[in-house]
Amino acid sequence: MLLICPECHSSRIKAKNRAKKAGSAIGTVAGTAAGATGMLSGTELGATVGRFAGPVGVVVGGIAGAVLGALFGGAVGCKLGGNLGEVIDKNILDNYYCLSCDHNFTATSFESHDFEERPIHPFPSTKPTHGFSHPPNDLDDAY
Repeated sequence: MLLICPECHSSRIKAKNRAKKAGSAIGTVAGTAAGATGMLSGTELGATVGRFAGPVGVVVGGIAGAVLGALFGGAVGCKLGGNLGEVIDKNILDNYYCLSCDHNFTATSFESHDFEERPIHPFPSTKPTHGFSHPPNDLDDAY
């Protein structure tokens, strides 16, 4: 989708994505915290799997389960926070910035403007029309 500034009609647009960045950061912290609180179940699962390797396997399995739980929680939190931030950027915040005129706008604010659309002809004429609605022919010059 090509974005055009509603003020100056420039195509030099930059997305700020502030809510997406903040949502990803907050989601990562929250997901990691949730993964860390779920550490007990990860530790228990890791220790259960590690029992087959003896006492060292219980310790290593418990630590691995806790770390993997925190990493998985952080990744899921980051993705969910980023998705929520993207929705906020798109619908609420002025997410786009025009590099030509310093105007901030949303993608939906551009859609509300009525711009004159030019018809696109599949086979454009190669002859000049001289202001007429049809291409000139030899008879136009005779009269």
